[in-house]
Amino acid sequence: MSCYNDFLEFASELTKFKSLIGLDLGTKTIGIAVSDTLWTVATPRETIKRKKFGIDCDALQTVFNSTDTGGIILGLPMNMDGSEGPRCQATRAFARNLSSRCDIPITFWDERLSSVAAERA
Repeated sequence: MSCYNDFLEFASELTKFKSLIGLDLGTKTIGIAVSDTLWTVATPRETIKRKKFGIDCDALQTVFNSTDTGGIILGLPMNMDGSEGPRCQATRAFARNLSSRCDIPITFWDERLSSVAAERA
C-alpha cells in the first residue's frame, strides 16, 4: 500500500468502521494507540521495544490484525521551522519499508508541540 503526505488522499483510501493506528516511532520504542471504529477517540495500547525492522514489523502486524486496522498514522517529528531533520527522514524510511510489508494506507501527522500540549493537559 502507499504512504500519503496529503491527509485527504489518505482518507479517501480508508475503509469505514476499521480502526486507525497511531504510531509514535522512537529510537528505542514504538508507541501504539488505537482508535475506535468511528475515529472519534484513540486510546494508548502498548509500547513495543524496537529490535530489528523485521521483528518490529511482525509485532506491529500482530496489532494490525487484532484491531482490524484500516489506516496507520505515523507521528512526524518536524523541526519548529517546518524543516525535516534526521528523525523525519528515519520515520519516512520506516513508513516506506512498512508499506512494502503491509497492505494498509499510511500517512504522517506533524508532531510539533504535541509534547507541550500533552504536558499542559
